[in-house]
Amino acid sequence: MRRIGTGAAMLSAGVVVGVVVSGGFSGGGSTTAAAASPPPSASPSVTATDDAAPVSGTATVTASAAPASVTPSASVSPDTAAPDTSAPDTSAQDAAAARAKARRQAAVQAAEGATTTESGGTVAYGGQDLPDLIVAPPEKTDGALRLTVGLGDSITYRSGSWFRRVCGSGVVNTCRDSGIRGDTTAGMLSRLQTDVLDLHPDVVTVMAGTNDMLYGFTTAQSIRNIGEIVTQIRDSGATVVLCTIAPRNATPGEAMALNKAIRKYAKKHHVALFDVAPLLSTWNGRFKSGLTDDGVHPNARGMKLVADYAEQRLPALIK
Repeated sequence: MRRIGTGAAMLSAGVVVGVVVSGGFSGGGSTTAAAASPPPSASPSVTATDDAAPVSGTATVTASAAPASVTPSASVSPDTAAPDTSAPDTSAQDAAAARAKARRQAAVQAAEGATTTESGGTVAYGGQDLPDLIVAPPEKTDGALRLTVGLGDSITYRSGSWFRRVCGSGVVNTCRDSGIRGDTTAGMLSRLQTDVLDLHPDVVTVMAGTNDMLYGFTTAQSIRNIGEIVTQIRDSGATVVLCTIAPRNATPGEAMALNKAIRKYAKKHHVALFDVAPLLSTWNGRFKSGLTDDGVHPNARGMKLVADYAEQRLPALIK
């Protein structure tokens, strides 16, 4: 955990964790787990007390695209244009069909040889060696496998998390867990390119903001970071599922305020919303009895509750 300058000691969403860190990898095939957070940003300042806490501050990662070249069309007079009597060229269509078939076959092969990994293993997918990839058996999929990335903190990352449970069930077919324990919205934004966008996912779930409250982030700052994350993911062509956060017994009012802002943002910008807070929270923003052991993380019962709800809601949200 890290402390702010005042030395306030509150538990981050990353103290109780699984065996292996799934996030923090680049898309280039690294197989080494990285529990530490991204490089520190400018503000607010923190004092490190271990290597698992997040960075704070704000960071912006931009993905640039090369401009497409445009060739002006030749002007042809309607009364002088010769009719096109040549046969249609099907070579491009055949090549595209062959590529699609090859990808489906590779996906099925990956699914047949893969299991849920939480020990640092890698699975080949789409020409990439992805650490901690969860692949559902082919019989649980519908057509070609789609890569779903879970961006978040330890509530996404830890062993037995709702995200891992859903992926293992086959509701979403192929998953990469890009959660990092103790991470903030600023940390997630700073590693968005390597841990999410470089993987070219079809779907990304975003559960972010719990740890912002440890470092003095305002609700407005958290929402700005979340908005930038959502925008960049959408610009990449992937579908975003934005999640509310779990209750936080130490700061229930702040958690409720952030969830209210997340719902407002999702509605305004037409983002699919997976609202987990009502499942876990009482009217005053604290965990319901029996759903947490530390006031920050859902326990096994709480995670199962969220996972069961996700199995019902996610298919419609990512359709």
